[in-house]
Amino acid sequence: MKNTLRILFFVLFFTSLVPTIFAMETVEHTAPALSAADLGLGDEQPAPEIIIPKITNTSSVSEVIRSCKLLPFARKSTGNAKPNSTIVDMPSFIYILDFNNSFFYRKALETDLWTTPINPFIDAYVEKKIFTTGMPLYIHGDIHGDVKSLALYLEELMAEGLLDDHWHLAPSCNPIFLGDYIDRGIYNIETLFMLAMLKAFNQERVTLIQGNHDLLYPCIDPALTEDLIRVIPNEKERDYCLYALQSFLKSLPAALYAQVKTTPQPESPIAYTLLFCHGGCSYEHATVGDFLRHPTHKYEASPFSPIYSGNIYSLVDFQDTTEDFAKLEGEVTGHGQLLYRNGAIDWMNRHGISAIFRGHQHSNSISERFLHLFPARFMKKIIDGNGVAKLWRPETIPATQQLWNYMVCTLNVSPDNFFGEDCGFNYDTFVTLTLADTFEASVYEQYQIPVLPTRQ
Repeated sequence: MKNTLRILFFVLFFTSLVPTIFAMETVEHTAPALSAADLGLGDEQPAPEIIIPKITNTSSVSEVIRSCKLLPFARKSTGNAKPNSTIVDMPSFIYILDFNNSFFYRKALETDLWTTPINPFIDAYVEKKIFTTGMPLYIHGDIHGDVKSLALYLEELMAEGLLDDHWHLAPSCNPIFLGDYIDRGIYNIETLFMLAMLKAFNQERVTLIQGNHDLLYPCIDPALTEDLIRVIPNEKERDYCLYALQSFLKSLPAALYAQVKTTPQPESPIAYTLLFCHGGCSYEHATVGDFLRHPTHKYEASPFSPIYSGNIYSLVDFQDTTEDFAKLEGEVTGHGQLLYRNGAIDWMNRHGISAIFRGHQHSNSISERFLHLFPARFMKKIIDGNGVAKLWRPETIPATQQLWNYMVCTLNVSPDNFFGEDCGFNYDTFVTLTLADTFEASVYEQYQIPVLPTRQ
């Protein structure tokens, strides 16, 4: 009863504050001067003056994409120079956050989300969804404030007829974003605005997974808080924006377990299960087996990390060496707990998980000087794989085969931030996975979207 009353209070609270939100003043965006080289015009031509329109909750997808594409590249400043304003209309930003937060609370009431019991916006949770064969999934890795890559990704979905200009996705399009939407880049507000808009119009179809950077308190990098201080001078209004933003980020699931069936009927058996997360599997999640076997339970409480006050699914690294370690777990790294091949495959086999799709494990160096170090070596493996690293291919599987059981698939980070600057890649990566009767027979396609000009 207490949880129900708490949820109703927050729904009413968000609704009552909408008029106040729209009364807020926002800092006007001063369009930065773009160089001729930024625009691909060559050094000999003068750079035209660029006016970047603000984007609101009534802007179409194409309008938002157009404004975001006009922003200067963050890489020019290696992610350290923050803009003094934003192209996002801040009352619209808070409105769309509150819309998602209210929807989340209604879902919590309707689906008995907190029966474990856990508290909304406080405790992490994992989600389970049923997908049928023939359905494609669209998987995107870390974004880290790179709104230009996100704009190009949405433009790609529009070109394929999967997203219309009013933010509605086609029934066949199920995007899954793997977390870390903020920090390390400079367009944090713009990135979250676009993701919140996409989620608002496609609540059941879009999955936004929580990464270890997607927390404001405590936060790894104070970039987003610093951005809001710059664009909302009034402390009271800024505090409410931070509250709405923190609520939105905490409402995201720690992981998605995708259970695949050949038919949508409730009685049809599960063919296989895929785990989508930011970091990886969690040995500490003791009840995950019961959760996966439960026919109707859609949500489950997730343990917190002892390293950061975040969900433990975020903070896992996978050892990339070929040695067959008979360990369940290894030492703790800067990213979190390190899992070896045998331990990870044992966990996946025990719970019927055919594969893990994740991001998280990135480094800002692939220099030969540092390849003896684990993070740099793994990052090079990702870039050598054209944006995706796959662990661990059995000797019996041909090199041309895209998928195999018990693989761990790590997607690259978007490039317009200090990762792209220091590692020298200029493309965004996403993967489509068209589900078949078995995981190994599913159709895997990997895409690169050029974002920045190639280095000379």
